[in-house]
Amino acid sequence: MSSTPVSNAEGPLTLREVARRAGVSTATVARVLQGGRRVAPETAARVQSVLADSGYRVNAVAQGLSRGTTRTIGHLLHVAGVNPFYSWVALGVQQRAAEHGYEVILYNSHGDPASEAAGVEVFLGRRVDAIVFTTALDPRNVEIAASAVPVVQVERPTPVPTATVTVDNGRGAAQATRHLIDLGHRDILFLGAPPEHEDWPSSGAVEQQRIHGYLRAMRSAGLTPRVKTHDRGGAEYTEELGRDLAREVIAHERIPTAVFAGSDLFAAGVLQALHEARLCVPDDVSVVGFDDTDAAKLTPPLTTVALPMIDVGREALQLALVNDPKLHRRLRTTLVMRDSTAKPPPASRRRRA
Repeated sequence: MSSTPVSNAEGPLTLREVARRAGVSTATVARVLQGGRRVAPETAARVQSVLADSGYRVNAVAQGLSRGTTRTIGHLLHVAGVNPFYSWVALGVQQRAAEHGYEVILYNSHGDPASEAAGVEVFLGRRVDAIVFTTALDPRNVEIAASAVPVVQVERPTPVPTATVTVDNGRGAAQATRHLIDLGHRDILFLGAPPEHEDWPSSGAVEQQRIHGYLRAMRSAGLTPRVKTHDRGGAEYTEELGRDLAREVIAHERIPTAVFAGSDLFAAGVLQALHEARLCVPDDVSVVGFDDTDAAKLTPPLTTVALPMIDVGREALQLALVNDPKLHRRLRTTLVMRDSTAKPPPASRRRRA
């Protein structure tokens, strides 16, 4: 997918460059591109003049369209193909859009804020009726989009006031931890990503909720928590990170009877590290994940906290059509029990207990 919303002889211009030349905000340029809503006539004329001087040309799809609806929704994905979460949410968005007679344009930002900004420009050039961020990388991009069209942020909302769809991660984590406690586990390690993010506090909320849910359940049972997170910065979940963290525990710490991994990707790495150490799951160590993406395909099939991913996407599209930035939906998780959890091994079988 390609589009050149603003261009000149020297190459494409960005919304920020047009705004600089016109002496206005990028949000104002975005509103002008969407039809001039809530823009003073003299300001709109100045922006239009800059656009004309720069050789502005609207995407061919948008040419000839009226200033009414285009019945298209822009969906910005944080990254597609690495974490199945994004694919399932995208499916939910597309399902609900089709039910209402809308088409969805997908744009993969590949985890790059600059690419995300380009995606916003593509969508505004195509005059989409709303934009869904799953999940946003830069609050400034959300602000530009929200100044022109309805915006919904999924799971990791920035501070920009828009409609949101999130999941009750804390409840799910507490439920998973209690499941292990009910099985008889007392030494339960939480393995996850750090809860803080340098750019904005809410971006680490998912990790914070999961850790807090675990801590709440452990302390309610009178147990001592054990939390281990990586030090590579950001809320990153990969099999490699999960494997590395588990290897460190196995090599240098007391091996727990159970591991609660902050994501299925982490849990997959944990299973690999335990296998390398000739530790059996669940006979030696029980493992629980979070997300329920590929959990059923692992060996053994993974007990996990299932995110309602398709429902998240469907709800996000519904809120985009309602167009009320004060609406916030919080969906519930479900614990799915499979073969990776069991009662803890007897003390005679414990290593470095």
